[in-house]
Formats: sequence, structure tokens, C-alpha cells
Amino acid sequence: MLFRGGPHHMDQSQHVSPDVAESELHEEYRVLLACFVVAASSFLVVWLFQPFGYGVHDFVQWGKERVYWPVHGQFRNLLFTWGFVIALSAALIFERWLPTNPRQGLFCTSFWHDFVWFFYEGVLQALVLTVYVGAFTALYHRYFDFLTIRSAAEWPLMIRLIVGVLAADFLFWVQHWLNHKVPWLWYLHMVHHSQKNMTFFTDFRYHVLEYVVRNTVVAFPFLILSFETPAVIGLAFFVKWYGRFYHGNIRSNFGPLRYVLVTPQSHRVHHSIEAKHTDKNFGSLFTFWDYLFGTQYKGWDEYPDTGIIGEPDFPHENKLRLSSLISKPIQQMIYPLKLMARDVKSKLYRGQPADLKRDLLPVTQPPEL
Repeated sequence: MLFRGGPHHMDQSQHVSPDVAESELHEEYRVLLACFVVAASSFLVVWLFQPFGYGVHDFVQWGKERVYWPVHGQFRNLLFTWGFVIALSAALIFERWLPTNPRQGLFCTSFWHDFVWFFYEGVLQALVLTVYVGAFTALYHRYFDFLTIRSAAEWPLMIRLIVGVLAADFLFWVQHWLNHKVPWLWYLHMVHHSQKNMTFFTDFRYHVLEYVVRNTVVAFPFLILSFETPAVIGLAFFVKWYGRFYHGNIRSNFGPLRYVLVTPQSHRVHHSIEAKHTDKNFGSLFTFWDYLFGTQYKGWDEYPDTGIIGEPDFPHENKLRLSSLISKPIQQMIYPLKLMARDVKSKLYRGQPADLKRDLLPVTQPPEL
């Protein structure tokens, strides 16, 4: 059962008074200030204790290796590639000629807010890949290396390519399914589903902790299989840019290709706020797994409204101001943490977890007979 919200989704501005909204904004700024203080304090500690073997030079070198160069490489791979140029150009052309919602326009407020997520994603993804994935890989080789199937490296090339491609796509499907089935993972994934006006850059709006979950689910089996084939890397590259494309405001199901590939229409159904589309179309590239596990929705000509329901307090973007562009992603990443804190508080002080079925499931569903 999907842990999404109630009967209707409304903007936060319809429920929150200006004074409360301003108070919440001040709260987020205090969080940012606290982060800055922690970062500055950490730097001072390193500087003051450099006689103990970790000087400023070492700190700067670590920053370059772990932060600057990974972020630099991430943006270089995002911006200066043919994949980016082709995918963005194709999405804008299709959105101009075949828009799902013609009133949305190409460069609406949602487009620019998603575009800011493009830069957040570059930084956050680079940090996760270099710090977490590196540590996770080292941990695996130290404690779980006995699980590695080394004979897989000797399989015929074609077998490795086929298994690698299918395994990668299946693992993305599993990770996506878990995001919708596990309450705390849904809180994180909610950030991605919150967009009501789908754009090319919507595929960049992910909570930083979701990158940790994704890389754990996908990396562990590949470490066991010891697969690093060019086909798998090529698939990941293709899926990345194709995924950006089918998040666009595009009215097309790609005809016969819809039976094999995820399309703008099928993925829009996945983002739907309608109860009949709940828990459908988890695929990342192929539709095999959705057909296999009964989660493929076969209404090929439906283009529903998108977003999340039952979360009136979610900090949706509704203004095109510099302060909003910068602060909204931070507020949206803090929101899932507040929901988790609510669950923990409910468990500690009431002796039971939050009633997710009562609080978060759509009440528009027909009553059980």
C-alpha cells in the first residue's frame, strides 16, 4: 500500500497565514545558519589542532579530492556532454509541439525551480558518490568480499552484457518499489513526486539521502557480481538522460515502443495523484518488470495531474524569486526529516508509531465492505 496522502492536494499558501509562513522561513534560515556555524567550527578545530598531524594544507587537499574535483567532474559530465544537449533539445522540442499541459509553457516557475535542483543534484550526487560509495565499497571488500562471485568475470562477454543490463534495470526497479513501500523511504521520495508541473529537470529533484539508498541497493549486487562492463556503464548513462527526457511535459506514449520502454505517458501515470494510478509503473528503462510483477498500468492515453496528496504543509514552490529559488530545495529536503521526527516522537511518547494508514492514505478510496 502506498503511503501517500489524503483526498486533495492544495498549495501551502492556501492553508498557512503569512505570519506562520514567515516564521517557518525564519526557521529554515536558522537551520542554514546552524549548518554554517558547524562548518566554520569544524574548520577552526582542524586549524587549531594542526600540530596533531592534520594541518590546513591537508584539509585543503582533502577538500579538493573529496569535494571540488568530484563536483567539478559531475557538472562537466552533466553539462558538457552530447547526452545533455540531445536530451534537453529533444525534450524542449516535444514540449513545444506535443505538450501534455499547453498552459504550462516551456519556462514556467516550476522549470526554474527544477533547474536549481540541477545544481543541487550535481553537488549532492558527487558527495555521495565520492564519500559514501567509496566507504561502502571499502567496507564491502573488507568484510563481505567472500560473497563476490569471481567466476562471473570469466563469463562470455555477451552473457555479461545481457546480465549486467537486465540486472541494472531490475535493481533500479527494486529501489523505486522500495521507495513507495517503506514509509521513511517514501518521505524522501516525496520530494521527487511533489512536482505538479513536470519538466525535463524534474528528474534532478531528489533528497540527498535517497542517493544513499539508491547507491546501496544498486551497488551491493554489482559488487557481488563484480560487474563493471562498458554496457552497464553505457546503460546507466543512457537511462540517466532518457529519464530526464520522459519527465518532460510531453504528450506521447511512443506507440508500439510503450510495450518495451518507459514513456512520458507511462511515467506521468506513475506521478499521478489519482488513486487508480497508485503503485503503478515503477520502471526506469524497460517495462519488463512492471509486467512481470503486475504493476504496469495499461491506460495508454491517460495524462493525469501530478504531485502529492495529503501533504498540505509541503513547501511547494509558487514564486519566482531568488530567495525562493535558493531556499525551497533546502526546505523541501528538511520536510521529510520533520515527518520522520514526528514518527519517532509518536513512538516514544505514545508507545506506538504514527497511524500512517489513517493519516496518509487517500480517504477517497471506497470503504471496505
